[in-house]
Amino acid sequence: MSRPRRAPLLPAVLALASAVFAGACDGSLSPSQLRATRSELNVARRRWAAQGPASYRYRFQYLCFCPASLVTPVEIEVRDGLVAAVVDPATGRPAPAAPGRPTPTVEDLFAVVETALDGGVDWLDVQYDLVFGYPAVIRVDPDARAVDEERSYFAGGLRRLD
Repeated sequence: MSRPRRAPLLPAVLALASAVFAGACDGSLSPSQLRATRSELNVARRRWAAQGPASYRYRFQYLCFCPASLVTPVEIEVRDGLVAAVVDPATGRPAPAAPGRPTPTVEDLFAVVETALDGGVDWLDVQYDLVFGYPAVIRVDPDARAVDEERSYFAGGLRRLD
C-alpha cells in the first residue's frame, strides 16, 4: 500500500509570504506614516547628537540581491566622523576589498533614512538604537511592484573609541 503524496510545503509557504508582503507594500507611505517616521528620525538624531561619540566602532551588514562580497558582515571604525577602517569581525584584520559595498558612518545611515523618506518609497521600516539613537535596522523597498530591489542595513554593537 503506497502512501499518498503530499504537496511540497515550501512553495505554499513562499506563496503565502509573497501575498502578505505584497499586501503590506501596496502603496507609498501615507502622510501620517511619513510624519511618524520623520518624527522618529528627528528624535533619534537628537539622541545621537547628544550621546553619540565622534569616534566609534560598530558591526554592519548590508543585505540586498547582490554579490556575496557586498553582504558579508564587517566592523566599521569611524574616527572624527570619517571611516578609518573596515574590519573582518571573524579575523580582526582588514576586510577584503569589495567595490560597491557600503561602509556607512552613523550619519550616512541617517541619510539613508532621510533619502528614503524624500524619495517616496513604498515601504520603510526603521528601528533605532535605544541608547545612542542611531538607525540599527533600515529596511527599504523603493517600489513594491519591482522585484529584488529591496535593501536592508543592520548596525549594532556600537562602542565608543574616544
